[in-house]
Amino acid sequence: MKQPIFVYYQLNNFYQNHRRYVKSRNDQQLRDASKANETTLCDPEKTRDGMAIVPCGLIAWSTFNDTYTFQHNTNNLSIDKTDISWKSDRDHKFGSDVFPKNFQKGPLIGGKTLNESIPVCFWVSIPLCIIRLLLHMWLTSNNCSGVLWLSNLKIN
Repeated sequence: MKQPIFVYYQLNNFYQNHRRYVKSRNDQQLRDASKANETTLCDPEKTRDGMAIVPCGLIAWSTFNDTYTFQHNTNNLSIDKTDISWKSDRDHKFGSDVFPKNFQKGPLIGGKTLNESIPVCFWVSIPLCIIRLLLHMWLTSNNCSGVLWLSNLKIN
């Protein structure tokens, strides 16, 4: 395959269309740091110890750990998960001055924590799907030497 290689994964039977789940977010909070305390739409994940959760809501809370390693023959392939967010998300949907705070600090911990030094505009958002199938970009790889055949690729 020619580089760069874009890797997506697919989740089947991943339902995101429950009304309470879909409504539990605040887009203003994600666009503008001055709206960090705007959690009116984020029940039940709004605040922790009296402070706003950024990002708030069930959608943000339900992140999961999607860690994989790739090998070609017995060599680990290096991967790059930077700059894989959609340009439209970086430029219009998420603010470059919005950073996670007070996230995953309560008794119910989701699948992963967020790096508080990375602004939300660089996240790869999981789009809400009305069907039970989700296709999600995960990484790019620019340094796979030679030709990479899927039959020789090992995913852990």
